[in-house]
Amino acid sequence: PGEALGLSWADVDLEAAVVHIRQARKVRAGRAELGDLKTSKSRRTLAMPPQVVEALRAHRRRWTEERMALGSSWPVEWGNLVFCTEAGTPIDASNLRRELDRLTRRAGLGSLRPYDLRHTAATLMAAAGTPLEAVADVLGHQGVRMARGVYVHATGQSVMAAVGPMGAALPASGSVAIEGSHPGSHI
Repeated sequence: PGEALGLSWADVDLEAAVVHIRQARKVRAGRAELGDLKTSKSRRTLAMPPQVVEALRAHRRRWTEERMALGSSWPVEWGNLVFCTEAGTPIDASNLRRELDRLTRRAGLGSLRPYDLRHTAATLMAAAGTPLEAVADVLGHQGVRMARGVYVHATGQSVMAAVGPMGAALPASGSVAIEGSHPGSHI
C-alpha cells in the first residue's frame, strides 16, 4: 500500500487519465515519511480506466472540501497526499488494513488485505490475456518472474485452457499402460 499512500495530487493527471508512481509512504523509526521506490522499474506511469478517473474526480472534490475546512491547519509538510486522513496527515497502514477488512467483509467478500487487491488485479490481467511483461510493468517489477511466481494465481479459466493442449499431446485414452500399476498403487 506504500505507493498508494505516497501518491500526491501532483502525480495524478485526470485530464490525461494517467498516474505517475514516483514515491512511497514508508515508516522509519516509527515515523511516517515519503521516500524512494524499491527499484527503478517501480517508478512508472500508469493509464487509468474511465471509472478510476471519475472516482478520483469525486475523491478530489471531497478532499478539497476537507482541506478548505481545515484552512491553515492543513499540514503542509505532507504536501497534497491523495489518500490521507481528514486532517491531511498520512494514513496509517494498519488503519488502512482494518478499514479494508471491514468493508470487504460487509460486502460479503471475506477478509482482504491491500496486497490481496494487487494479487487479484495481476491475476485478472493475466487471465484476460495481458502478457506477463505488461503485468510486471504495471506492478513495477524488474521482470516477469515475480509477477508469475507471486502475484499471478491460477484461475479456473486458465487451468482449463491448459488442459486442452495437454490432452492433445497425450496418446488416446486406454492406449498406454503403466507397468506395475494397479488400482490403489501410488505412482
